[in-house]
Amino acid sequence: MSDWFIFIPLGAFVGLLSGLFGIGGGVVMVPALIILLQKIGISEDQTIVIASRTSLAVILFTSLAAACFHHKKQSIIGSHFKELILFVITGTILGAFLVHMISPQYLKLFLMIYIFFIGLKMWFGFKPKKSTQKHKGSHLLNFIVGNIIGLKSSLLGIGGGTITIPYLVWQNVSMQKAAGISAAIGFIIALTGTSTELIQASRDIFAKERFVGSIYLPALLGILSTSILFSRLGTKLNHHLPQAKMRKGFALLLLALSAKNLYEFIA
Repeated sequence: MSDWFIFIPLGAFVGLLSGLFGIGGGVVMVPALIILLQKIGISEDQTIVIASRTSLAVILFTSLAAACFHHKKQSIIGSHFKELILFVITGTILGAFLVHMISPQYLKLFLMIYIFFIGLKMWFGFKPKKSTQKHKGSHLLNFIVGNIIGLKSSLLGIGGGTITIPYLVWQNVSMQKAAGISAAIGFIIALTGTSTELIQASRDIFAKERFVGSIYLPALLGILSTSILFSRLGTKLNHHLPQAKMRKGFALLLLALSAKNLYEFIA
């Protein structure tokens, strides 16, 4: 695992952004991992799957602390969580199998389109608003949304908060409780996706050095060594830095990164 140290700065960057903006680390982690994995000699066709599986394994650890914090505040357990989580799990399992079947190029295209829209959301400062009317997601709607959250997150290795929180707020769940439910769902997604990956890889778990399935262990170790610490630092800096300007700067980074890759795909 001699190359684990090159992933240490990525862990610090991901943790800092997570603390500053309250975003899931996957939106930065997966594209950065794709670049770093290619630099250490891993085939371009393999990087998107390895990056997404490794990202989920990282989120498994980093989301646990957030979920525990919200649980202490009693902002997780409720009817919204109990029904939605069942459908999120089915979507996650489906995505964990499909990620090995879909063309890496189309997975990367899906990732960049998603990141592009996240960049737009951050640039314009879109925030979910509570409805003036009382909504309650039907079983069918929870089934559709839950499976979309799990499928998207599992395929890309990115947390489901960008869909989960607006959907819950639309149902008149408070922002605090929606954030708590989203944190718990993020942990369940990571746990389900990582477990499914390990089950699929159980026959040849020791076949590839430094890998468990498609999880790259040096990257997992390097990112975890700094991400949690810098997440706490980012949370403290949140109150002292011009967040609006920093958010727009980060949005530009996401837009530029996605636009570059989308152009290369079309060209």
